[in-house]
Amino acid sequence: MLVKTKGILLNKNRFSDTSMIVHVLTQDAGKQSFLVKGVYSRNSKNRISSLELLNLLEITAWKSSKSDLLTVRELDIWHHYHSISDDFNKKTMALFLAEFIHRTIQSPDADVQLYHFVESSLLHFDKLEKSFSDFHLRFLSHFTKYLGIIPQNDYSSQKPYFNILTASFSHIYGEDNYYFNAQSSIQLHKYLSISIMDYLEYVFPLNERNVLLDDLLRFYAYHLSHFVGLKSISVLKSVLH
Repeated sequence: MLVKTKGILLNKNRFSDTSMIVHVLTQDAGKQSFLVKGVYSRNSKNRISSLELLNLLEITAWKSSKSDLLTVRELDIWHHYHSISDDFNKKTMALFLAEFIHRTIQSPDADVQLYHFVESSLLHFDKLEKSFSDFHLRFLSHFTKYLGIIPQNDYSSQKPYFNILTASFSHIYGEDNYYFNAQSSIQLHKYLSISIMDYLEYVFPLNERNVLLDDLLRFYAYHLSHFVGLKSISVLKSVLH
């Protein structure tokens, strides 16, 4: 059966001397694995340059009834990024987001709303000329909604601490890893209170952003049993400013 879909490239691995397996968040069928043959060949229609992480793709593939792995017939970029590919800081953040999305999404089931959130977020990120140093935090805060683990944004002066276990704010600050400190809590509240398309006039200092990033990843790890540590986080922290 021939399948056509739009997709976002999340992960890739060399399969043989000439072929690659790519993991793609598709519009029509959730996360899917594709075999791209001959990608390392000079004469290949599917050029290696098309397989940069987070590329927005149009894919035509063959689906066999005997395997869940689809074989790519044609692969094209339907939108070429204007800045993500050329800006080192943006590209580093994009690599982090690709790994994060790949690690959080397991289901092959279609989720059109999730797909469109990721796609529209990347298109917006590509257009940003400034104020993108906290974009990954905005993304992680809002992505919770599409995984069914959205925090309850009930922050107040009486409940200034975010509780990971209950996914809500609390008047108690526990001496363990299940709470955000006061600064991370108010940051999360502010990000949940705006759209991902908006940005805060005040950008939190780098050390506070990095603490919130670690806190958000702990939140995901608690609520998603399959979520594991990310290799790209150390690189991201080293280049952000």
